[in-house]
Amino acid sequence: MAGTNSTARDQLNSLIAEQKALNKEKSALTAQMRAFKESIEGAQKRSQTLKSMLLKGYDTLEDIEDALSGKKHQQATSTMSAAEESKIIKEIKKL
Repeated sequence: MAGTNSTARDQLNSLIAEQKALNKEKSALTAQMRAFKESIEGAQKRSQTLKSMLLKGYDTLEDIEDALSGKKHQQATSTMSAAEESKIIKEIKKL
C-alpha cells in the first residue's frame, strides 16, 4: 500500500510540474502575442497617418519630405509669434 501511495504521489508531482511548465509557456506566448498586436496597431496608425497625409495633397513620400523641409526652414528663418511657432511645430510633428 505504501508503494502505491508513493507512485501516485510521484505521478501527481509530475503532472503538477508539467502544468507549471505549460503555464509558463502560455504566459510567454501571451506576452509575445501582445507584443505582436501592439506592433501591428502601431503600423496601422502609421499607415493611417500616411494615408491622411496623402489625401491632404501629398502624393508621394518626397512631397511629404519637401513639406517637412519647408516647415523646418520657415521655423528657423522666420520671425513669428509663439502661437505661430507652436502651430508650425505641430505641423512638423504631423509630417
